[in-house]
Amino acid sequence: MQPGPCLPPPALGPPLPPPAPPPRLLRLSPPLRLPLTPLPPRRSLVAFRRSPLPTLRSPLHLRRSPPAACIPHSPNPPPQAPRDAVFTAYKRGKAADPRRMVSALVHTMATYVTNYAEASRLLGAQAKTSFVSGEELKVLKGKYKGRRNKTTLQVSWSWLGATKEKVLAKSIGLAGPARPSETQVVEASPVTQASQAEVDSSSSPAGPSTAPSLPHATLVTPGGVPDAGWKGARRSSATAALLVPPTVMAHRVFWTAGAVSKAVGGPVPRQVWSVRTSTGELIHEEGSLLGPGRSRKPYDFFMARFSMTQLALMVRLTSESVKARGMRPATAGELLKFIGVTVLATRYEFGARADLWVMAARSKYMLAPAFGLRAGMPRERLYALWSSVAFSKHVVDEGDSKESKWQLIDDFVSNINLHRSARVTPSDLICVDESMSKWYGHDGYWILNHLPMYVAIDPKPENGWEVQNAACGRSGLMLRLRIVTTAEHQQGAATTEDGNLPQGTIVLKHLVAPWAGTKRIVCADSYFVSVTAACQLLGIGLRFIGVVETATRGDPMGALSVIPFEARGQHVAYTLSTADNVTDLMALLWVDRKRR
Repeated sequence: MQPGPCLPPPALGPPLPPPAPPPRLLRLSPPLRLPLTPLPPRRSLVAFRRSPLPTLRSPLHLRRSPPAACIPHSPNPPPQAPRDAVFTAYKRGKAADPRRMVSALVHTMATYVTNYAEASRLLGAQAKTSFVSGEELKVLKGKYKGRRNKTTLQVSWSWLGATKEKVLAKSIGLAGPARPSETQVVEASPVTQASQAEVDSSSSPAGPSTAPSLPHATLVTPGGVPDAGWKGARRSSATAALLVPPTVMAHRVFWTAGAVSKAVGGPVPRQVWSVRTSTGELIHEEGSLLGPGRSRKPYDFFMARFSMTQLALMVRLTSESVKARGMRPATAGELLKFIGVTVLATRYEFGARADLWVMAARSKYMLAPAFGLRAGMPRERLYALWSSVAFSKHVVDEGDSKESKWQLIDDFVSNINLHRSARVTPSDLICVDESMSKWYGHDGYWILNHLPMYVAIDPKPENGWEVQNAACGRSGLMLRLRIVTTAEHQQGAATTEDGNLPQGTIVLKHLVAPWAGTKRIVCADSYFVSVTAACQLLGIGLRFIGVVETATRGDPMGALSVIPFEARGQHVAYTLSTADNVTDLMALLWVDRKRR
């Protein structure tokens, strides 16, 4: 019998294995019939899609499953969760949130518990990175304006040794207590003023190149009693993190942590200020009485402090200008009266200068100005002196250049400085700062004609002409003046003695130079303050006190900025000593209304 055409030809070897049976199809029981429920909101569907476990949410989910007849059965199926585990996960839901439990410990950033101003004042540079811990008191549930659910936590926070209750959103609070922060050992402070010259390394003692760690810090409280840090009971994270390195290097200057119980350089005795008149008489503190029923007048104090050399120069220069106009020359008494009338005019409100010579009062409650009668100077004569008065010898150079404008006051400033340094004896305190003279302009403040330099500073109430000055700290007498000029003019007036010193230090030495070697205390504005300025004044025999803000070269600003405090009045000090263990400088950080 011949094989049919549909049969395979006979094999020429061993017989082949039987073919594998066709895959069987898994048939399930009829689908479950669950009660119809409304579909969940879209937000729940999104959360369901992102969940790792398959859950039964609605009959719609069952209908979206592939048909059972189309699922092939594999001999080695992958391990899957049983069907009852799916229902167990659906009943259990999400894991319990520890932040929803009362009395649970949570933590958050310090700026969420208090405002940033208070946090930066007490925590310094760590204000944005510090965390505080708290105990949860209540879980509050509510809804937003869009009817979305919200959960807030009422927590009792531990803020710098005290408790502070505040309600915050659950998303802001983190589960568990905060980790105690650690203050890093800073080897150098940042430089924020490029013109700062290098601090003289000879004034700083030799020290190690690295700063070892300090086991426990000593914090001085407002009452002056040292605080033992975090020894004993658990304190706030700010106190627990108070690690003050004993030695800090800032631009090759080594500072040592430690309080100073005595005045640096020894005590400074109090000195009484005095003014010596042209006749040799001394006007001192509490010395305005001349005898029974007699006292000095403001005119006497003005004449004692005004330079007679400058008055003679003004009379000569003004007379030359007045005679050129065909008028009689000016006298010393006439110029003094002119200055007095100018000062008196500032006490009146007027639209034109001619109103000051009006004989009738504008109101029955006010006196008539009547300057012609009261001051004894006609209006025409005052106008002539006003347009002809000169304070300094003016050498016309290149027309109306800035260099020629500075010559209008150079002699006045130099004569006043020479007179005050020779006649005025300041007290033990000398204050160095800057003053602003408001510029009203010619028909408008924006017209800068005849003004060499216009200065506008945001914190200053007035804009115009800036004058740097030194004054007696107890009497308020101006001692020396210096006009702020342009950078080009300052470079041209610089001397070889200044070297590469910062501009603030150069000005400071110029203002206090007449009292070098007297061991007086100089208190200066932040513009003049730097470690270089303190070393320079120490070298000429003066003490120095100031707040460092911008000129931070050589100052341990980096180490002090990360030290946290708990209350106002606490402070930390670093000292700079010589090889003989004599303290020369002290850097102090304290907390008051601001962190200084």
